[in-house]
Amino acid sequence: KLETVSSSLKDAETSQRGYLLTGQERYADPFSAATAILPGQLADLRAHAIDDGQRTSIDTLQGLTQLKLDELNQTVALKRTGDSDGALQIVLSDRGKDVMDRIRNVIADMERSEEAALNAREDEYRNSIAFSTWSIFGGLSTLALLISFAATVLSRDFRLREREVWLRTGQMGLNQRI
Repeated sequence: KLETVSSSLKDAETSQRGYLLTGQERYADPFSAATAILPGQLADLRAHAIDDGQRTSIDTLQGLTQLKLDELNQTVALKRTGDSDGALQIVLSDRGKDVMDRIRNVIADMERSEEAALNAREDEYRNSIAFSTWSIFGGLSTLALLISFAATVLSRDFRLREREVWLRTGQMGLNQRI
């Protein structure tokens, strides 16, 4: 989502430059398209935010994006009215570059934050797998011991019954003979 926002901003900025250089409206088309889709992309990004830190970063990004779009709109409007020098002065003021640099920094911070959260979730996942594996092996070992114990007890009981049956059979045989 961050990449799509960044890409749309770059498209808008590139299109603005092309329009300012050539004055041809076809160069302004990607600018208009990017301007139209950016609010939706930012809303989609906000919809996927899961904590207040992300929402705060998105608020910052949204404010900076609006500043950048205002600057782009201003220069394009000046060029359309024939004030190429005024548009050029705004570009040369580096106001747009400074805002774009801040946008890149916010996006980079958000990406680092997401990567750190992903790494933490992956570590948690690996730890869960390790714990589950050890729990399963521990449970299987305990079960094997219980089965062995039960088999030993049952075997001993079986042998005792066999012996009792043999003794009773012998006693009955002795009684018959007597």
